[in-house]
Amino acid sequence: MPRLHRILFPIDYSERSVAAGPRVKTLAERFHAEVILLHVLPSLPAHLAALDLTSLLPGSRAALEERAQQELGHFLDTELADLEGLRILAEGSPADSILRHAEALAADLIVMPTRGLDLFHRYVTGSVTAKVLRDASIPVCTGDAAAPYSRHIERIICAVDVGPGSAKTITWASNLADQFHARVTLVHVAQIPRQSLRHDFDRCRRQSLVRWAREQLQKVQGAVKTNWDMHIEAGEPAKDVVRAACAMKADLLVIGRSRHEGLMAGLQADTYAIAGRSPCPVVSV
Repeated sequence: MPRLHRILFPIDYSERSVAAGPRVKTLAERFHAEVILLHVLPSLPAHLAALDLTSLLPGSRAALEERAQQELGHFLDTELADLEGLRILAEGSPADSILRHAEALAADLIVMPTRGLDLFHRYVTGSVTAKVLRDASIPVCTGDAAAPYSRHIERIICAVDVGPGSAKTITWASNLADQFHARVTLVHVAQIPRQSLRHDFDRCRRQSLVRWAREQLQKVQGAVKTNWDMHIEAGEPAKDVVRAACAMKADLLVIGRSRHEGLMAGLQADTYAIAGRSPCPVVSV
């Protein structure tokens, strides 16, 4: 069963990074995991890096690095004092650096807060989060840093497709549930072709789709030895998964990122949309 030994926590010293601290601490304490703080200084654009500006701005880059290093050393130092871990200052593309360090350090989870920004910073940060969600080989935990957060996770929603990756996602959710003694509901939204959403999707076809998905997920649950309640419907995955999380008052949403096509399409394309709209933290596996 998957375990969390090392958590990578990319930070930018913003209020949302501070707000994500308790979430990181809760996971680290439950799993006795090491926390690695990573701050990435973006590289200068190529056309500026090619210019020799040292005579005009002496020591400016060095001063920036020194200030960033100092901030890194003091960031959440009291809140995370009881947790082992590294503090790393890197330079380059934020998304690429996060992915590279996650692999090099053998991290088991990446925690990244989302939203709570003005339009420009939301665009920049959103592109970083979207790339990490798309390319990371390990689970990624995202969430609105401004949303209410409780250290007591009692209700987990596990949203999966019916592909081969669903067993991995369910196992991950099961591990979290065991640590927090939480109740889990398995959710699946069979995707209806977009053109069909404008009309009534034939009732028999809808029922057949739901019935088939239920049978498949019962088999998966049997294989991974879980027996959770299931909520299965046909519709729009991103919209309906978030709606289910709201209706069930979930404390945590675990979703799969496997890739499939057609009616049984996975949640890969909807991962960022779900993470941005979810009322609770989202772990995408």
